[in-house]
Amino acid sequence: MTVALSLITAFAWTAFNFWIVPISRSVDPYVASLVIMVANGLLTIPLALALDGIPTHEDLRPLAFAVLAGVFEVAGFILFFRALETGDLAVVAPIIGLEGGIAALAVILFGEEVGILIAVGLAISLAGGCLAAAAGRRRTAAGALPAAGSAVCLGLMFALYAAAADLGPVSAVACGRLSALALLGAIVLRRGLRLPGRAVCARLVGLGAIDAAAFVTYAYAAARGPVSVAAVVAGQFSTLSAVAGIIFLRERLKLHQYIGIGLAGAGTTLLALVQ
Repeated sequence: MTVALSLITAFAWTAFNFWIVPISRSVDPYVASLVIMVANGLLTIPLALALDGIPTHEDLRPLAFAVLAGVFEVAGFILFFRALETGDLAVVAPIIGLEGGIAALAVILFGEEVGILIAVGLAISLAGGCLAAAAGRRRTAAGALPAAGSAVCLGLMFALYAAAADLGPVSAVACGRLSALALLGAIVLRRGLRLPGRAVCARLVGLGAIDAAAFVTYAYAAARGPVSVAAVVAGQFSTLSAVAGIIFLRERLKLHQYIGIGLAGAGTTLLALVQ
């Protein structure tokens, strides 16, 4: 079930990334992130209150993890937008795809135990995802540095949301939304930024709904565990983006990308079989 839920997350983020790229170069990243987070919060916060109620003093530790996850999420989003503003998606995508591996490494370092077969499946899936997303040589590495920063922030966010699972999967995401909204709202007000037009806002709200679904399914996957498996499989959106390009855009990929898709599929299958 962990793999299935994480794959739903990966599919949702594939759609999210496909639709966010055209917007990323025309809207301020702080404003775009804020609108997405507002839509996300409007869906997740009422659901969290209905399912789990208001956190108590006994939940302070996981609550702190969720709040910190929201901060890292804002940093990851902003750096992701910066990377897309200046860089080629073919450079940015494989670097962002490392977020799942970073999260897996973090939780393993903090004590999560994984068997040999799971470790092999994680390595194969992560390698396959990177190969599938790497489109080959580019004349510039523009966007690589903010993309790397985004991958680190989002990887840590994954790990922190998993650490906050005692709140309840939806409540962990909702608390992260609240901290992210507070931070982004303060930044937007301080900078005096304006909202984009209605059409763009409507698209961003739709993306917020997709993002909410992705985070909730990931939170449930991480709660079931292992977190390392949930994070790496959820990070396969880079592989799914390559597959979508073949199916919907009739793109011709390079040989190493086809190999990467095969490896990602094999690694994910192995993880599903050993769960």
